[in-house]
Amino acid sequence: MFTIGLGPFIGDFEQELYTFRPYISWISEISTYKNFYLSTHFNRLFLYDWIDKDNILPVFEHLTRDELLQRGVVHGRLTVKEFSLLVRQFKEDIMEASGHNRKEVSIYFIPYSKTPQPLPLHNKYVRPCSPPKIKIKTKPKVILIPDIKEDVARLDYIYTVLLRNYDVKVVGDFKIHFIDDNIVLGYVDYFENCYKYICKYISEADIVVCPAGHWTLLCNMLGKPVFSWGSCVSQFKENGLYYLNNHKSLVIPCDETMPPERLIELFQNFYQSTQNKHQLQKQWR
Repeated sequence: MFTIGLGPFIGDFEQELYTFRPYISWISEISTYKNFYLSTHFNRLFLYDWIDKDNILPVFEHLTRDELLQRGVVHGRLTVKEFSLLVRQFKEDIMEASGHNRKEVSIYFIPYSKTPQPLPLHNKYVRPCSPPKIKIKTKPKVILIPDIKEDVARLDYIYTVLLRNYDVKVVGDFKIHFIDDNIVLGYVDYFENCYKYICKYISEADIVVCPAGHWTLLCNMLGKPVFSWGSCVSQFKENGLYYLNNHKSLVIPCDETMPPERLIELFQNFYQSTQNKHQLQKQWR
C-alpha cells in the first residue's frame, strides 16, 4: 500500500487554477493508488472535493495571508531551500498520519521556480467545481473582475458603461484594479473565505465580465456565462483545455488596438442572447 502526497503549493490563485489543481487532478485520475494527502492554501481547499478531508494538511497560515507575495508557483518569503524543507515536513506529516514508512510515501509537487517550465497539456486534467455553500450579501446580475494584468484605461471605460446600464459589482482578490470597489474585501473573514465568496458571486450572477485568463477558467469550471477578451484565447474556446464545454462562454480574440466601445457592443449582444435563452427555458418548464 502506497500513499501519495500532492503538494505543497504556496503560489498564487492563478497558477493554482492553471497548473497545480489540473496537475494533481491528473495524478489522481491515473494513479492506481487512491490514498492521497493534499497540502495547499487553507482558503482554497473547497476546490479539492475529491480529496478526503482528513487527508488535508494546509500550508502555514501566514503564507496564505500574504496574498501579494504569492507570485506564480512561488512565495516571496521562501527560498528554494526553505521550500525543500516544507516538502520534507509534508512527507513526515504524511508518514505520521498514515503509519507508512518513507519508501511508501511519494510526493508530487510543482517545481519551485520563478520561471517554471510549463507543464505539458497531457499532464493536466481540468475538472469542474461546484459552488461553495456560503452566504453573500447581494446578488448583482453582472460581475466585473478587472484583473490587474489588463489595461486599466480599457477596463475603466467598460466599468463606467456597465455602471450606467446594469446592476454590476466588482469582485476579486487583491490582484485586480478598482480595489476600493471590490465588495469581497468588505467581508471580515476575507482571508478565510475570499475565494468561496468570489465563486458564490460568480455562480449567482447572470454573467461575468473579465479579461481572458484564470477568472475565465474559474467561470468555466462553475459552468457560468462569461464574457472575456484577450490576445491568447485558444485554450478558452471550444475544444480548448480550459473550455470545459461551457457553451455559455464567449471569448473574443483582440489586441490592444481594439476599442473598448467594440467590446461593449459585443458584450451587450451576448448578454441579451443569454437572457433570451434564459426566458425561453423558463417558458418551456
